[in-house]
Amino acid sequence: MANTRIDATISSRFAAGVIDAAVVAILSGVAAKGAVALFGIAGWFSPYATQSLDRVVLILVFMAYSVLLPVCRHQGTLGQRWLGLEIVASDGGRARPGECFFRCLAFIAAVLPLGAGLLIGLAGERRPLQDRLCSTRVVQRERQGLSGPA
Repeated sequence: MANTRIDATISSRFAAGVIDAAVVAILSGVAAKGAVALFGIAGWFSPYATQSLDRVVLILVFMAYSVLLPVCRHQGTLGQRWLGLEIVASDGGRARPGECFFRCLAFIAAVLPLGAGLLIGLAGERRPLQDRLCSTRVVQRERQGLSGPA
């Protein structure tokens, strides 16, 4: 498959990221509170241990969300799907699970230095650090509409 797809704009990627951040925050909050209730650790540990659990659950939910959804049928996260974007391999085919996993790790590495790795995406090809390292692209979804007269 030739790589003739249109790269996603910075604004659409940012908007999808905001949607995804909200979804991950809600999911991780529910999962962390559920873990505290399920294991009864709220009374066993100090508040600092509970905060650490919240952070671990946030990272796990983020990684699961960022790896599992892009390898499914829709090839992207909920935010990307809602905005008509998808993650593809550099050859234009489906991104593989390994690529999505390392893309997630690279995203975390790009965000850690105050988001400096994401600023790379503002130049030229509009591909931030995680896409460059993992040979992936975020592109506009191909429309699957009917053609011909109505």
